[in-house]
Amino acid sequence: MNKGKTLMTGAVIFMCGSMLAACGKSQGASVKQNLNWMTSAKIITMDPSKATDTTSFQQIENTTEGLYQLGKDSKPVKVLVKKTTVSKDGLTWTFDLKKGTKWSNGETVTAKDFVYSWKRTVNPTPASQSSYIFSWIKNADQIVAGKKKADTLGVKAAGKYKLQVSLEHKIPYFKLLMAFSVFFPENQTAVEKYGSKYGTSSKTTVYNGPFLQKGWTGSNLSWTMFKNKNYWNAKAVKLQSIHFAVEKSPSTAYYLYQDGKLDTASLSSQASKNLQKSPDYVVRKTNGTTYFQFNLKMKKFQSTKMRQAISMALDRNALAKTLGGGYTGSKNFTAAGMTKVGDKDFTDLSQTKESLLVTGHHKQLAQSYFKERLKELGLKKLSFTVITAHVQVHRRILPECS
Repeated sequence: MNKGKTLMTGAVIFMCGSMLAACGKSQGASVKQNLNWMTSAKIITMDPSKATDTTSFQQIENTTEGLYQLGKDSKPVKVLVKKTTVSKDGLTWTFDLKKGTKWSNGETVTAKDFVYSWKRTVNPTPASQSSYIFSWIKNADQIVAGKKKADTLGVKAAGKYKLQVSLEHKIPYFKLLMAFSVFFPENQTAVEKYGSKYGTSSKTTVYNGPFLQKGWTGSNLSWTMFKNKNYWNAKAVKLQSIHFAVEKSPSTAYYLYQDGKLDTASLSSQASKNLQKSPDYVVRKTNGTTYFQFNLKMKKFQSTKMRQAISMALDRNALAKTLGGGYTGSKNFTAAGMTKVGDKDFTDLSQTKESLLVTGHHKQLAQSYFKERLKELGLKKLSFTVITAHVQVHRRILPECS
């Protein structure tokens, strides 16, 4: 979604997932480890420069690897980097890469793969929706705005296995950014070979991560990831394969789970309430937040008070309770459990009186703001259309909010 056309209102709910997870009997090491897994949405793309949705990111993160990955409490853990050096002023970062890691087409992963990927992402063509995340890397904002060429981006290969990044300002969380798939390397040979088709199917994508994806045609609802035998840390990968199936209906997923065709099943709120005593029942936080965005091209949403009125009219805790399954009302946009500052969760530290006012349930104040703005617009009532993902929990939010 183009961030210039919309503006976030108060976060609605913190996303948790209740599910059933099969716990099989202990098996010997010689037995192949295979999983039948579900996802609630199809893959949009396997191109790191173009991905914006959760399913695509998850698939990319399991088949492609960057400098770091996030460990416990979102602490950055080295993956393709063996040494990181930061200049005294914090503006120059040098990453020494592991040698000999391979792409699935047989080519070696080098510093140039990162340079190519980053420059491709900030280039106005193909107009990546994630290019703004490169802000503060030297010249990134000017490149995204079309004022400078992508080749001027503050990143270069100082050697075959040495990546150097120049920043315009310090970024204290820069290592954390390196774990996000938009900063992963891309194989130039493959991207240029497949052109606009790169990342649109398993066959038109290359990988350097723990798994190789097969069977995704670009539109089908099932595919499989197989262990990458040429992965640099293949010994640590225990699973042989993961078969994915898109199941948008929790009831269908539950039936497939009962029939042994799925090893996990996301549950509806009612099923979650009914099955809480099941030994297979698990609640897993997904560290995500569901929220509404407004189309600011529409005059009725250009008023801050109108957006605040709608936000304050939402009783997030009541909504989360109705949805069940471990959902909780969100107090701001950052989901709990993402990262800690010292021994405190960032979500708690980032709360202010102003943010709690907007994300809290304040019925009378909401009515006051709403009436005031309607009068300014010369309207007696307000109607608008809400577009949501084709996922059952998202569709259930709407009638609960009305």
